Amino acid sequence: MNVSQAVQHPFGVSTFGSSIVRVEPDIASLRFAVSRLEQHPRDSFRKAHEGAKTVRAYLSETGLNEVGSSRISLAPEFRYSGGEQRFVGYTARVLFHVLLRDLDRMEDVLSGVIDAGANAIIIHMKPKVYLTWNLRHLANAMIRSASSVTCRAQGHEPQFCAYTKFAL
Repeated sequence: MNVSQAVQHPFGVSTFGSSIVRVEPDIASLRFAVSRLEQHPRDSFRKAHEGAKTVRAYLSETGLNEVGSSRISLAPEFRYSGGEQRFVGYTARVLFHVLLRDLDRMEDVLSGVIDAGANAIIIHMKPKVYLTWNLRHLANAMIRSASSVTCRAQGHEPQFCAYTKFAL
């Protein structure tokens, strides 16, 4: 080691902690779409609106409160075949987002939206929001405690900055 580059009197203490907490999810974030591919934009819009109307009607029947949908979008659709790009039509799409707190209903809801006309689904399970908040505060307390012990063991009084980074 090159002595001229070494820090002769280091300042500060760095601590690191890591943990894994396994928690059963209590919220399902269901994202799905009604998309229709047609040769003309007008036909794509019409069929996507019809499908979205049917999905909205089904969601109303289920009594779910946390439901959102997007405005309709339109995109040209191409297929690659034989090394060349070929135009196949326009895809109109309406996106839906449902937060489902009764996970026992998930299969029925997904089956229902597919039967009603949805044709793309993404499911994301989430732990309790308050648990995530509590874990962040617990991690902060543990970091401060470990830093305090280390500082006092070296004969210093701990001083903390306000910056703490978490990745939960």
